[in-house]
Amino acid sequence: MAMNQGDQQTELMLQLLVAVVMAQGEAEFNAALHQAFDRAEMQLHEEFAQSEKLLEFSRSRVNHAKILNSSASRDNHKLFPLPLPDDAMPGELFPATLGELKILQGHDLDTSVQRYEIWDDYSASSVDHKRAMVAEHFGLRLA
Repeated sequence: MAMNQGDQQTELMLQLLVAVVMAQGEAEFNAALHQAFDRAEMQLHEEFAQSEKLLEFSRSRVNHAKILNSSASRDNHKLFPLPLPDDAMPGELFPATLGELKILQGHDLDTSVQRYEIWDDYSASSVDHKRAMVAEHFGLRLA
């Protein structure tokens, strides 16, 4: 099995630490080990901060689309797609207008509920209830 870059870096770091122990002794090994842990900790903090920024960006995209959708009041009003939970855009899955959402049913409605992970005692829900759940998730209230 091929090693990924992280595994290769870890392997090289271990080889370096073994070489240090053999050449310079325990004190140097401990210092090198602490430095390696400090670098790893710093890298984890940086990666976590970057992940937090991406999550916040994703949340703001969702909130922005919901705010824009909340102003839709006529069937021909355009809807703004929300990203899926995996942050991918829904493409054809998302209804283009309020009118399309109002007639969503069957497989398309079930797919929207599943892909957007909208759960509310789903198995017992009527078509109207499912449609209302999807609409609410998109920032709309159906009259």
